[in-house]
Amino acid sequence: MKADFRHGRPFIKPEEAHLNIGFSCLAYLNTSLRLLPHHSNEEERRFWVLQGLHGLQIYANQSWHQHIVAYMDSVVAQRLEVPQYLIQQLENILKYSKAKPSEDFAQPTTVGATTSKDAHDQLYQSLKQFPALRKLV
Repeated sequence: MKADFRHGRPFIKPEEAHLNIGFSCLAYLNTSLRLLPHHSNEEERRFWVLQGLHGLQIYANQSWHQHIVAYMDSVVAQRLEVPQYLIQQLENILKYSKAKPSEDFAQPTTVGATTSKDAHDQLYQSLKQFPALRKLV
């Protein structure tokens, strides 16, 4: 294993790691509300979170997009196919978007005049095939 690492690619592929972590974060965020009992009040929910029962919540909320963007950068660079299970989780997370619901998830974007907003969007070029997700990120 050490020889493989020294002379080539590491045994953990970064694109697979970002896919797995990003997918896990999205799946958690998309299902975390179902983990709380329906009869619980706000104080009980805070207590469970403070006890660490939902410790992934903070990390998933803050970092899911970084893993997805890193994975999508690999997808574009290596011409990989995005797994359907990831697309389903990405579609589910869009329900939290404040963008107009009429935007299609995988509708191609158009290239227009460059503005400061466009310059910011250049950070997420790998998401251009997913304009609604790009806007959410």
